Amino acid sequence: YKHHQPLQYKCKTKIYLHQSIPGMAEKAAALKTDGVGLLRTNIIIEETGKHPYYYFVKKKKQQELINILTESITRIAQAFAPKPVWIRTMDFSTDELAFLKAGAGETKELNPLLGWRGLIRELHQPELLHIEFEAIANVLKRHKNIGVIFPLVRDVSEYRQAKQILKQHGITPHKDIKIGSMFETPSAAMQIEEFIEEGCDLAFIGMNDLTQYTLVADRMNE
Repeated sequence: YKHHQPLQYKCKTKIYLHQSIPGMAEKAAALKTDGVGLLRTNIIIEETGKHPYYYFVKKKKQQELINILTESITRIAQAFAPKPVWIRTMDFSTDELAFLKAGAGETKELNPLLGWRGLIRELHQPELLHIEFEAIANVLKRHKNIGVIFPLVRDVSEYRQAKQILKQHGITPHKDIKIGSMFETPSAAMQIEEFIEEGCDLAFIGMNDLTQYTLVADRMNE
C-alpha cells in the first residue's frame, strides 16, 4: 500500500539467471543475483548464423567456433566471477538447425522436439563436444567459476560417456570442474540414484521437456 513500509526480510532462496548473451554480461551481473544457472551454447552459436556441424566441422573451421565460444563464455564468466556460471552444451532440434547457414543437409524429422537432439546427438557427432570442451578448457585456465551440464540425458551411460570425452581435454570431472545433468526425461529422473553414484554436482530440472516426454505431448502443440 501507499504508506506501507517494506519488511526487512532476506530471501534465502538463491536466484540464478539464464544468461547466454555476452553483450549483456556486465548488465546482467549488476543485478546481483547468485550467478548463472544456464548459459546455453546454443545462443552463442545461433548468433553466428551457421550450422555447428555442417559449416564449422565439415568445412574444418573448428578453431573458429572454439574461439567464438571461448570469448563469449569468458566474458560471462568474468562478469559474474566468483559466482558460478553453469554452461549447458548444445541442444538444437533439427528444425532449428535447418535454418542456419549450411543447414540444408540437416535431417528432416516429423517431430523434431521428440527427435535427434540433446546429448545423444553430440555423442553421435563427438566433434561438437570436442569443440565445446576445448573452449571450456580455454576458459578454465583463467576462470574457475564455471561448471558444465548436459542436456536431455536419457541414461546415466550417456552422462558417463560425455565425462570420459571431457577427460580427453585434460579436465577431470568433479575435480577440475563441476559437472551436472539436466533432468528432462522420465528415464533419467528414474535413475537419479545412479547419477548421484556416478557423481553429479548439479541436478537441473527442465520442466518443459520433462512434461512433454511424460505426457507424450509435443510442447509446441497448442
